[in-house]
Amino acid sequence: MKKFWMVMTLAAASLAGTLQAASTLDHQTTIDFGFRVDNRSMPAGRYEVLWDQGHRFTFRHVDTGRSAYFFAPAVGDSRSQQPMITFTCYSESCSVAGVIPASGGQMFRSLPKSGSSAKPAAMVNVMLRR
Repeated sequence: MKKFWMVMTLAAASLAGTLQAASTLDHQTTIDFGFRVDNRSMPAGRYEVLWDQGHRFTFRHVDTGRSAYFFAPAVGDSRSQQPMITFTCYSESCSVAGVIPASGGQMFRSLPKSGSSAKPAAMVNVMLRR
């Protein structure tokens, strides 16, 4: 009987790990410039971008382990054939503006801040890879 419960416990733990892995989408990329995610400054470098299949993306710097979260609503389907991050860049800095986590899938975009009238100097796209 003990052996039965041990096997059942191991099976449940294995299934939980499988479900956890299936519920996140992991991409990697190199971002060659410092940027902001929400109100957090992040350095240039290699990143893992994790999507929880909801409205949250985690940007984790591979070398330092530093993380920041990007929350954004889905604003429609993307015509892009490549997963990517879109940055809005002003004269001094760039901020994450949107993420397309899967090719041909939904686009998640931050909503403009109320009262913000500044026009971005550039939009920069950085491709994601699995």
